[in-house]
Amino acid sequence: MHSKLLSWLALIGLFAIFAGEAVAQGVPAAPAGAAASTQQPGRIRASRVVGQVTVEDIATKATQALANDSEISQGSIVRTGENSSVVLLFSNGASINLAFSSDLNIEQFTQDPFAGNYEPAKAMEEPSVSTTSIKLTRGELVGNVKKLKTSAGSKFTVGTPVGAAGIRGTTFRIVYRPTGNGQAFNFVLTTIEGNVEIQLASGTIASLPVSVTDNKEVVINDIVVNPTTNQITVTSSTGQTTVLNTPPPANDAPVTVVQQVQAAAQQIAQAVATAMFTPPPPLQNQGQGNSTGNNASGNSNSTEGTGSGNSGSGNSGSGNTGSGNSGSGNSGSGSSATGNTGSGNSGSGGSSGSTTNSPRLTSQAGV
Repeated sequence: MHSKLLSWLALIGLFAIFAGEAVAQGVPAAPAGAAASTQQPGRIRASRVVGQVTVEDIATKATQALANDSEISQGSIVRTGENSSVVLLFSNGASINLAFSSDLNIEQFTQDPFAGNYEPAKAMEEPSVSTTSIKLTRGELVGNVKKLKTSAGSKFTVGTPVGAAGIRGTTFRIVYRPTGNGQAFNFVLTTIEGNVEIQLASGTIASLPVSVTDNKEVVINDIVVNPTTNQITVTSSTGQTTVLNTPPPANDAPVTVVQQVQAAAQQIAQAVATAMFTPPPPLQNQGQGNSTGNNASGNSNSTEGTGSGNSGSGNSGSGNTGSGNSGSGNSGSGSSATGNTGSGNSGSGGSSGSTTNSPRLTSQAGV
């Protein structure tokens, strides 16, 4: 009995030592059952820029003009002036044709890394799981979205002040423009191919979604949205105002509308005809773990090399360079390079850091 107790105490002591080393080396404990997300910012590129098109960084308020091949990141607002338009190409294969006098907020666009070059014109499905959330605050857009990996968690949502449209791989148009007096808006959602589910966001009531399928559309005229409560009211032709909590049913889209959407979709097809996305570079080791040749006490090894030999909780190994090494511990004759900074450690000859890599977009010819 006594020997068993001693054995258990010895095992507990070893566990405590290993746990202490993990904490000292900056290795965070993952929550039970938690899966680390592999999604990283996707790539968006401007194509077929016509007239005055600008992009605003929401965080810095910096605004610049867009040109063909300009890169756009999530957290930006794309604006088009009168007689202006732009096609936005996403690295998950989606494309948005933004019409004149429109504002589009790119709230989120992230995706998993993918292998091999991706050519949207030749693909039926997105290359990897992605999350897209954009919001049309005014104007008009026509979108084409590849088949999403919804079973793995992919989402593509287009929001408006009226509500949100969930896209499941389709060609569609959304219009949200002011009426003649500028006091109310008209909303139209048209689906040419596929399925779009529209759900209103009226006050605190969550409406049931309405499905809009091939050559169908939902039209809501004379809308006023309360910016504080999100309550939606509509005014009838007789002047009667009512609160709208549920979208009206979808009806057949007029032939002229279908033709207009098809023409905009053709412009998208021309824009993506030669576009190609290259896969993102492999992610470097990130975090605060030790690299080859490091010791845990913050002292550097006495291998050959020059420099100040800085070491610490992110100790460097022999010949390590880059932005991943930091030095707060004792120095010696180690081989870390002078001036290395960062919280991640590199292996022999390698570097690490917290930089996120995104896929690059190339074009086989001018778009």
